[in-house]
Amino acid sequence: MLMTPEKEPFFVGTYFPKHSWLGRPGLMDLLQRAVDLWETDRGRLRQTGRDVVRQVVSGMRQASRGQINFGVLTAAFRHLENMYDQAYGGFGMRPKFPRPHDLMFLLRYYARTRREDALSMVEGTLRGMWRGGIYDHLGFGFSRYSTDQRWLIPCSRFGFNRIAFRPARSRFPQSAAAGGAAKGAADGSNSISAFGQNQAADAADKGEDN
Repeated sequence: MLMTPEKEPFFVGTYFPKHSWLGRPGLMDLLQRAVDLWETDRGRLRQTGRDVVRQVVSGMRQASRGQINFGVLTAAFRHLENMYDQAYGGFGMRPKFPRPHDLMFLLRYYARTRREDALSMVEGTLRGMWRGGIYDHLGFGFSRYSTDQRWLIPCSRFGFNRIAFRPARSRFPQSAAAGGAAKGAADGSNSISAFGQNQAADAADKGEDN
């Protein structure tokens, strides 16, 4: 993120190589370009920063308040259902992130509705994760994400990391995947299913199905 001295951002981006390569702008080149623009067109950069801040603040003020009704939950479920990869689990194509918050939502939705398709999306995602290369079958832990659709090619930038997610959000996907891998593919499927149902039952016991 590049900002003015007033901390107003005028450029944001991720995953830049050090130098421009294969058509991708490099960080060193971007920084030099920013220096040049700051010297020759400073007013435009400042105006861009002010516009960005105004848009962000405006969006935050427009956030509505109130109760979340069941229709909102169903809409969220439908959204995940449309994104779900029936072949390999997970959501979307590539790169693929484990997204534990989505899996936790689906378990709670299952606890509330007993819809098997919600639970099967969790099982299918976990099964794809521990069968693929995103999961370290020797040292355990997960890579931060998979660069392909099938969970086979882990992100080499970060390596395997047991704490790629915040612990409170990663307990169930990591435990289920590790348990399934230890028992083998066939037993692992049953282990994941039982784990997911236990998590959903626990959510129901805590009143999350009300």
